[in-house]
Amino acid sequence: RRSRNDAFLYWNSLADPLSVGRLEFGSIRATGASRNVSDAVTLIPQIVHSGTRVTWTADARVTTLGLRPLDENDVPRDLTDGTTGIRYGASTQALWNAGGTLWTTGLSGDANAVRASVFSSTAFLAQPEVGAFVQAERAIGKAHLTAGLRGDAYFIDSGNVERQLSPSLAIRYPIADGLIVRTSVGSGFRVPSIAERFVDDTSFLPLASNPGLRPETSLGLDVGLRWTRGPWEAEATAFAMRYRRLTEAVFVADLGAFQFRNVASARALGLENRIGYRSGIWSGWIAYQLLDTRDDATDKPLPF
Repeated sequence: RRSRNDAFLYWNSLADPLSVGRLEFGSIRATGASRNVSDAVTLIPQIVHSGTRVTWTADARVTTLGLRPLDENDVPRDLTDGTTGIRYGASTQALWNAGGTLWTTGLSGDANAVRASVFSSTAFLAQPEVGAFVQAERAIGKAHLTAGLRGDAYFIDSGNVERQLSPSLAIRYPIADGLIVRTSVGSGFRVPSIAERFVDDTSFLPLASNPGLRPETSLGLDVGLRWTRGPWEAEATAFAMRYRRLTEAVFVADLGAFQFRNVASARALGLENRIGYRSGIWSGWIAYQLLDTRDDATDKPLPF
């Protein structure tokens, strides 16, 4: 599949929001527009088995990408000025009911290789990953409980493997007709992408690479209410997150550029509300989110 991509990354200023932004840092010139053409091929064969006791699925996936920037005459440049990549992997999942508990378990593995003109390295970069999970769901009286555990391993580079176990627990309970209270707690794990570690470019923003980025971990808690009556629905959710080594873009004066760095400790508190109406093929929603993020070291809001 071939597609043309015209992206508006940032505007010129609050006084001129409809014009493409331009930045100047000494000798660096950057623009807030991205124009390119991409060619992608994706294959996802899948096998599904539905038995009387177990439902089992397995799939493989391959995606190749070639992305070339457009010049001022809308002519695609050579791939050496763009991005070439491939991602491939496979996964399997099984679901069965045992004694009133619904079990789901799965295993996945993915690998990639990507080379881009905006990376600090000219070689193909790879970051293979494997993951496994198990989840159990069970009704206890009116309550519905879901517990899960996921394990991930990322092969960052030779001799460097990042591993993490992430548990979670969720409870849902109807307290009245059409009114459900729910809460969940869980930990998260995210490894910086190849782009976050290796982009070193000034085309759109002055960005400096940081191959030493570490994975971020998180612990989250949320409590919410969901109300339904006829075609009307409403939800309200309060949440709190704690992060360690959060990946954030920071402007580094010595480099004259932004760089993805780890924030030692950060937090996020928020409230989400929405109300909606459904009738036949029509639906409409009004939503509002209040969010407060802080860097624990400075007690200042996170910039991104």
